[in-house]
Amino acid sequence: MRGLRRLAIALVVIGAAALALMLVGGRDAVQATNQPSAPAEAQAPATAAVETEQQAAAKTLQVTAVPVPGMSDDMVLGNPDAPVTLIEYSSLTCPHCAAFHRTTLPQITKEWIETGKAKLVYRDFPLDGIALGGAMLARCVPTERYFGFLETLFQTQQQWAYSKNPMAALQNLAGLAGLGQDKFQACLSDQKVMADIKAKQKAGADEYKIESTPTFVIDGKLIVGNQPYEVFAEALKAAQ
Repeated sequence: MRGLRRLAIALVVIGAAALALMLVGGRDAVQATNQPSAPAEAQAPATAAVETEQQAAAKTLQVTAVPVPGMSDDMVLGNPDAPVTLIEYSSLTCPHCAAFHRTTLPQITKEWIETGKAKLVYRDFPLDGIALGGAMLARCVPTERYFGFLETLFQTQQQWAYSKNPMAALQNLAGLAGLGQDKFQACLSDQKVMADIKAKQKAGADEYKIESTPTFVIDGKLIVGNQPYEVFAEALKAAQ
């Protein structure tokens, strides 16, 4: 199967027992129906991309790591004291998640986050081992660059996640973020980071019954899938 071949490639590239555990665990975390569909043609490994509006905003907006008792910090985009909270559960290999970041999040950012009316809390919900590896790498970049790196992964998703060698393509992107080979391998071997991501994923499934990505929580209510901006705007207004 295509998914198994991708995992095998990742194991060869990294060659570490810790990563093997990561890949198997990430694959077992969700149902097979949540797996993303590969594009018709494989694309070359990602190197660089034209900066999007959302990537630029992610670099200029405040980014805060907010402690969560017993878990990894929540990564918050915007004013951490903003009155309305939008929680996003996404997987870095999920095409619908990438579509949200390309088409819907920029307007939410402009109308709600940049204005201080709302903040975005991003929580990883990896659907496979490749997504888990990307989530672990994002946790290794400096806090202020976290959302910028995250946006790069979503904007170039088809290039790295569906390439013939996704982990090598991911390593290229990590290098652009300042993570050399040693740091890259150390990040993917960090058992604590892996456990923290999986623990938060399980907590989301237990508390909010998250079953697919992307799923959003606003004032305790769920929005499932990449819905039009108007759906989010209505929910955000109701939460004010």
